[in-house]
Amino acid sequence: MIGHRNTVTSPSFWRCQSPGFSLIELLIVVAVIVVIASLSIPNLMKSKSAANEKVAIVYMRSWTAAQELYHTRFGVYADADNQLANAGLIDGHDPADSHGYSFSIDNGSNSLYTWWGTSNPDVPGQTGSRWFYIDHTGVIRWSTTGNADSSSPPL
Repeated sequence: MIGHRNTVTSPSFWRCQSPGFSLIELLIVVAVIVVIASLSIPNLMKSKSAANEKVAIVYMRSWTAAQELYHTRFGVYADADNQLANAGLIDGHDPADSHGYSFSIDNGSNSLYTWWGTSNPDVPGQTGSRWFYIDHTGVIRWSTTGNADSSSPPL
């Protein structure tokens, strides 16, 4: 026969019986999503930790000018950041919005000459990987092994 094609029919198990996706296709899509998520989540956590550290550094830098203004106005350095906030020198710090860090200021019993402050990660390795220290010199120092102090390297 001229013009007649020999068509090969596929077995019935290859033919689609109903519209939609097969279980294998759905499992492959889920596997691809899991692989992509497993590659991106660690980078996201590192970015969040780095952002928390930047917020801590900026907050601590604001203490230097605020402490000098407080000292000029009251004759002593503040021994808590809420004293600086009450004097209108910095924004009030809400501990619930700490960006993964805990902050503290001390002045050695209302010292006329010195003050220092620290910023420590709430969950080391997750919310931040560095501890920070600042004093009346305005130099921020850091440590990755625990509390930073005046002998830690500067930023």
